[in-house]
Amino acid sequence: MACLPPLWDMNVAACNVYLMVQKQYIMSMNGPIDLNINAIMKVIETYEIPNKCECLEMVLMLGRHMIGVMREKEKGVSTQSSKQPM
Repeated sequence: MACLPPLWDMNVAACNVYLMVQKQYIMSMNGPIDLNINAIMKVIETYEIPNKCECLEMVLMLGRHMIGVMREKEKGVSTQSSKQPM
């Protein structure tokens, strides 16, 4: 696992919300395309997170980044498995 930098105070709420909704994907035939905004907003409202719009934007940004990371890993696995030794 990579060494992670400390979490800034301004990002703690968004990180906590993301951890609660990280598997609430909107799916396509090719895998996840985004996080479900309804799930994010439900958590934000339930936990009475201040700055709702800012938190939503940060969670979506984090979710899109993580989906990109997943896709990059899948590409690496699929290109490696498609190579046959000669």
